[in-house]
Amino acid sequence: MGLISFTYENFYQSSPSLPKFILRAVDLTTLALYYHMSIGVRHLWHDFAVTSHIFQVQPFPML
Repeated sequence: MGLISFTYENFYQSSPSLPKFILRAVDLTTLALYYHMSIGVRHLWHDFAVTSHIFQVQPFPML
């Protein structure tokens, strides 16, 4: 593989642009935030026993 010439005019057209990279990073960060917030709400939902007693998990099942 040869050297990369930064004066080659098509180099900057083929390289990923910074605004697109920033947009993707923000999208992934937002997706992760929504995922973790929904998991937290689900845990709070189960902690306050809003669900039916059938679906509650017992910490130490009786043998």
